[in-house]
Amino acid sequence: MQEEMRLYRMDKKIVDYFKNVYYKDDESPKQIREIVEYGKKLGYFYDEMKENHDEAISSLISEIEKINFKKVVNAFLASLSNRDLHLRNPISFYAIARVLPQHGYESFKENKNECHICGCSKENVEDGRFYFYQSYFCGSAYAPDIYLQRYILQKFNESEIKEPKKQDFQILKDIINSLRCATDIELPSQAKNRLKGIDNFKTNDAERRELLDTLGILSILDTKKHPGFLNQFTNSNHTPRKTHSSDWAYPVDFWTGKDGINMDALKFWFGDYDELKELFE
Repeated sequence: MQEEMRLYRMDKKIVDYFKNVYYKDDESPKQIREIVEYGKKLGYFYDEMKENHDEAISSLISEIEKINFKKVVNAFLASLSNRDLHLRNPISFYAIARVLPQHGYESFKENKNECHICGCSKENVEDGRFYFYQSYFCGSAYAPDIYLQRYILQKFNESEIKEPKKQDFQILKDIINSLRCATDIELPSQAKNRLKGIDNFKTNDAERRELLDTLGILSILDTKKHPGFLNQFTNSNHTPRKTHSSDWAYPVDFWTGKDGINMDALKFWFGDYDELKELFE
């Protein structure tokens, strides 16, 4: 448990549940009831709440307007050394939400319960366990979910974030410089292995994958044909995949070493830090 630094202050029973029981097909209704009640007592979960698409869009826009850009970038940077995914994932949710057009629900002809613009359902019943899992155990936004985006950004706006440390800036520089060394034919599955030996950057394979997913969402690892979310919104429910079996997020799925680093995106997100100026020289 000591190596799982992002969970260092979390209740052990909750951690064990999400690591060993959650998402298992044999989870019983009794187990669910017991862990939900236990989590509620600790303040981790809350009662299920029904919400519709237009309410969620309105709430999400309100949270975006409250976001302090420097705070969300600081949180991402600070997560690199302390391995706190609760700090690392808001930047990807924010990156998607900031370019999401304000809209009312418009259904697909093929699927009346999916919004044509954002890809979300008309109504949603919030599951406190699912939201908590996505917040603390996942390092990147994985789908166009306005309900989850609102939850993540609301919790982020309510939190206090410490300033990144010297080693956080060094880790990011090492990450970017490692990716710059990727060969032209190198795929994300190969590039993520370059991050294994970076000093003070403790990760597992899933976290390295999620980090590259995030850099794709930020447009730092994208392609001209498949851009990230820096300047436009994309309904990720209907984006192409490089291969049928690929489980990489869009757009990093299409990235290769030949595409390199999108310097405009890198500067947009990290260009205001003197500690990172050598990345732009």
